[in-house]
Amino acid sequence: MTRILKSDLTYSLGAGFLMGAVVLFFMQPAENQQSLGETLAATVSMAGQLLG
Repeated sequence: MTRILKSDLTYSLGAGFLMGAVVLFFMQPAENQQSLGETLAATVSMAGQLLG
């Protein structure tokens, strides 16, 4: 019985953590999201140059 409760608690904590991360990401100002997108695009293009 305690094993079932423990696994449920673990799943609920994990889901809560993920939801909190998503909410924090979408609550950021648009400028931060734009700079994050630019950084991600630069990283992807750099990785493409390294692989190609």
